Parts: sequence; structure tokens; C-alpha cells
Amino acid sequence: TRQAKYELIASLPKKALAVFNGNNGITRLMAKQTKDKQVVMYGTSSKFKIAATEIDEKIDGLSFQLHLDKTTLSCKTEIIGKQYIENILAAVAVAHHLKISPTDIKKSISELTSLEGRLKHAGSFKGALLIDDTFNANPDSVRAAIDYLTLAPGKKYLILNPMIELGKIAKKVHAEIATY
Repeated sequence: TRQAKYELIASLPKKALAVFNGNNGITRLMAKQTKDKQVVMYGTSSKFKIAATEIDEKIDGLSFQLHLDKTTLSCKTEIIGKQYIENILAAVAVAHHLKISPTDIKKSISELTSLEGRLKHAGSFKGALLIDDTFNANPDSVRAAIDYLTLAPGKKYLILNPMIELGKIAKKVHAEIATY
């Protein structure tokens, strides 16, 4: 899989921008092997030029400190689920490379909204907060939804579609999710 994904990077023209998630060991290796491109790594550590730190996940969204080289901005978005920070950082890396101002980047982050079916507030019912996360369940996304639910007070009910694409390991993974 790594080799197939790296074909995307290898096919870029020389000196093109190649953006890598520095939080992921596999993509860090891919970045190290990239020689004729402009490599940018982002992550959730201040060691990266593009970074999010002091991430605070609340029931109504995320806030974090965004580091762009030597500039630090306090950012907030209505997107729920801390797993989206890395996606935001990838977009920020490209925007920063394109010389979009830090002020405009911060404003754009504040205007982000969740896509339909992807960990999105879906209203309420008799005092219960409803979350729609029906697009495509996988073990990581279900764990992220469970983690998010821990932010809400009171009882929690989780209604899930089966993760049928897991094949032979589906029963085992469903049991692990139930335990989680």
C-alpha cells in the first residue's frame, strides 16, 4: 500500500509540493525518500513548521494553536472530532505554500463545517444530542465517535451500521469496538 501511495508522490513534477503527515511513521519514511520535490511535513508537535498544539476538543468543536513557521494563531472550528486536525493541517500546509495569509487561513478554519454523515450534529430529541456519523464506518472512525461522545454529559447510546467490509475479521473487530 505504501508503495502504491508513493506512486502519487513520484509522479509529481520536479520541485512540486509533496505534503506528508509527520504524525505517521509510514508517511515520515515516504517524506525521507522524496528527493526532488518540496517536502512539507505537518503534525501535532511544535517540531513541525505546520503544526497544531494545545488541541482542545469540546462538544461544539475544536480549538487549537496553529503554528505556521514562526507565526502562531489561536484557531477554532465547529468541526467535531479531534481526528480532523490532521486533515485541517494538510490543507493549511497547501494554503501556506500558496502564500495565503495567516489571517485568511485562520478565517477559513473558523468557517469549516462537517460533511453530511461524518460526525456531525444532527439535532436533538428529548434532550439527547444526536450525532450523524453514518457515511462509512471503520474501526478508527467508530472509536473517534465513541471518544467524542465521552465529552457529552449523561447517558449515551450508539447505534451503528455493521462494518461489513471487514470480511473475516468483522466479528473480532465488532467485539473489540463493543469492549472499547
